[in-house]
Amino acid sequence: MRKTFKFLAWSLGLILLCLVVVAGYIELAPLPTYTVDLPEEVSIPYQDSTALARGAKIVSMSCVTCHLNEEGNLSGQLFPEADFGTFYIGNITGHPTTGLGKYSDPELVHLLRTGLRP
Repeated sequence: MRKTFKFLAWSLGLILLCLVVVAGYIELAPLPTYTVDLPEEVSIPYQDSTALARGAKIVSMSCVTCHLNEEGNLSGQLFPEADFGTFYIGNITGHPTTGLGKYSDPELVHLLRTGLRP
């Protein structure tokens, strides 16, 4: 009976030690880094009526469900009518310091395709 308890104690101790080592590795391991290949030339049709219509369709299908306020306008708030608090989204306008205006076109394309900031 004593040998069984001793075996169980050593087994549980070994499992606990393995868990501590794995948790320590996960906590202390550096984040992976990746090389970023930005495209050389990017053509964004800012005044193309087809692209603007497609963007309006995407907004009406995706953004309106969460960002529509009482007046029927899109707002910068996420769920503006929610009772559980106020949430704000990031500034995605072309503002040069607080928005996406500080990114070049290739950096913006990379951000939208991968979700990684340059």
